[in-house]
Amino acid sequence: MLSAAVVLLGALATTWTSHGPFGGPVPAFDASRSDPAFLYAGNVNGVFRTSDGGDTWQSVGDGLGAIYLLTVDPTNPNIVFAGGSRKVFKSSDGGSHWRALSLPKELRPSAVRLDPLDPRTVYVGSTCSGYYPEAYDDAPGVYKSTDGGETWKASYSGIKPHTALYPCVDELALDPGAPTHLYTLTRWSTSPRWESFDAATAWDPSPAVLPTRGLVPHPTFSLTRYGISNQSVLVTNDGGLTWSATAGRGLPPQKALNDLVIDPNTGRLFLGTDSGLFRSGDGGQSWIEVNGATRAVIYHVAIAGKQLVAATAQGVFRGPIATFGPFQQVDLGDPAAGIAQIVVDPQDPAVAYASTRDAAPQPDYQGRVFRSRDSGQTWELLADVDPHDRTAMVVDAAHDLYAGGANGVFKREAARGRWVSLNSPARYARQLAADPITAGMIYAIGYGGEYRTLDGGNTWQQLDNFYVGDSVAVDSRGVVYLADVNGMFRSEDRGATWNKLPGSEFPTWKIAVAPSKATTLYRLARYWRYPMDIPLSLMRSDDSGNSWNLLHWPGESDFDGMIAIDPNDENRLWLSSNTHGVMQSDDGGTTWRALSDGLPTLDISWIAVDPAGTILHAATATAGVWELPVGRRRRGVRH
Repeated sequence: MLSAAVVLLGALATTWTSHGPFGGPVPAFDASRSDPAFLYAGNVNGVFRTSDGGDTWQSVGDGLGAIYLLTVDPTNPNIVFAGGSRKVFKSSDGGSHWRALSLPKELRPSAVRLDPLDPRTVYVGSTCSGYYPEAYDDAPGVYKSTDGGETWKASYSGIKPHTALYPCVDELALDPGAPTHLYTLTRWSTSPRWESFDAATAWDPSPAVLPTRGLVPHPTFSLTRYGISNQSVLVTNDGGLTWSATAGRGLPPQKALNDLVIDPNTGRLFLGTDSGLFRSGDGGQSWIEVNGATRAVIYHVAIAGKQLVAATAQGVFRGPIATFGPFQQVDLGDPAAGIAQIVVDPQDPAVAYASTRDAAPQPDYQGRVFRSRDSGQTWELLADVDPHDRTAMVVDAAHDLYAGGANGVFKREAARGRWVSLNSPARYARQLAADPITAGMIYAIGYGGEYRTLDGGNTWQQLDNFYVGDSVAVDSRGVVYLADVNGMFRSEDRGATWNKLPGSEFPTWKIAVAPSKATTLYRLARYWRYPMDIPLSLMRSDDSGNSWNLLHWPGESDFDGMIAIDPNDENRLWLSSNTHGVMQSDDGGTTWRALSDGLPTLDISWIAVDPAGTILHAATATAGVWELPVGRRRRGVRH
């Protein structure tokens, strides 16, 4: 008979460490026009600066929060403007100190533009919080300063709202060759496109497509400009009076165009898109993909001396402009990768996999998969030419990795070391589960339906007609549990038939089975019995889901959580949530203690414990994977 006593073996460390993966989205970037050695990058963790052309970087934006816009003064590399979700900041000393500018508190910055002839003239575009502008919570429009950001005035006279609502300024561009000429793309106005010829004093509607995302002057022909809208490359030969679309041959169809630069020495154009980096030597009529550059979303492109630099959804890359590469990723010193899931090989505690969701250029998602073979001390990218995300992952009993996303389920066999498409009908998989004993037996659930394969992915069968599966788990006996908004289901014949379990009146988001005791389950569900309404309640069953006990934990008011159970003790478990970080219980969920000290964020997207029960992995939405030694716990035996 097992006793209630437990023995803790080894000291419990309390220090989280991270060694990657590195390279998360960098939506903000700009290069100094006056000193190409100065580059600035911005992401969810603030602002980073290099003064040696990208060899070394330092964080200069602590405390700013997430940064989505960066603009460097064209005459002074130490003056930089940074845009966050509700504020615009300015630094005059290269980022050492920042101050928020006195713009409306309801501002939602969409662009920051500086007059290259008079950098004290600054324009800020402001969009809306949602599809509809809300007067009490938004300050849409164009704002202008002529004293370097000290004072501001609204400058969108003439942009007529479609109704009583204010026009949302989604895009704002300025002609560097004629900086009094500006362009904007708006919502909730009588025209979507507007231009100003008098430094934003007045705006006129335009029926033609305009370069509202940016434009560059030709280095030789003074009246020639090239520009971009969302999906068109434009050209003008009359100084911007009229614009026409180029042929754009070679560009991916229906993909957003994000940034355009021109080589001042050759006139060659470089274009960052949602599908990678392209170049044109004939004024934008035809395009060639830049070989060696990432195919991820490219937010910004810059020319810094002899280097071509791209800020992407997977980090910052640079390469020699003369040969168009090869490109190397630069180290910002910031583990900003957004981790979606993390799994550990059930047969090898040193091997872990982490998946990222880098960007979402609809209708596709983009992501990567990394592997660690030393419990998270180092990570390697499992390179592949397919940029589509493979967010949901599982490792089977044969060490083979299965990963699913928008394009179905893929397999990476341990013996071959390459990805193979399984032609799976399971699209947009939320979670994969593997039978812990039988290799090649995989269950996939998500928006595309619920499926299983019993032969390593060669054939697939759709499971019973469920709504949309949220979580799936398989115990050591091969019993399968599936949870969705309709409740809990159990199958004892590998998914051929299903029984609805008691407690199914509670929509269930996550389910986990104790590896050491197959009859013990935990679930996260919405518990509602008047007068109680718990959005993320914790429940436990000790009889394979036939009955459930309601437990309490600190994150029960959150909207997302994860469960990890000690492989050697069903009473030791960890929970994570989007606002409470990581918590641990040693008594089956009765009492809890926080384990979040040392984590850079409380927004934890996934947790996993290795099969030895010694290392806890936490995947963060903004700062890579973190590891915590948790010691090994074993039950004692009472005779």
